[in-house]
Amino acid sequence: RGHELGTGFLSPYLWSGRGIEPYASLGIVPQQHAAVRPALERMWGTGRKNSAEHQQTEDMVRASVQEFLVDRKKNGLSVDMPGDVMAWVHQLLYKKAFKRDVTLM
Repeated sequence: RGHELGTGFLSPYLWSGRGIEPYASLGIVPQQHAAVRPALERMWGTGRKNSAEHQQTEDMVRASVQEFLVDRKKNGLSVDMPGDVMAWVHQLLYKKAFKRDVTLM
């Protein structure tokens, strides 16, 4: 998941003016990581392989990718890297964590 560090989560464009310091979590000690990890796994994890949650997450990601690409093509748009993909990833993570759809439009 390293691509998210470089193009998304640590992008100054995404966080500027929002009072959020994304670099702060990179310096946490192992005990802090152990305390935070279970919550992050519950929010964004895919569940155990072959579980219903895993299948639902996989289906959601596949449908979202297809919808994203069909929408870009239908509207005569190309996929802007990394901007469009970063926005799509954040929308997908939001949907996974909060069970709600968001769009940029």
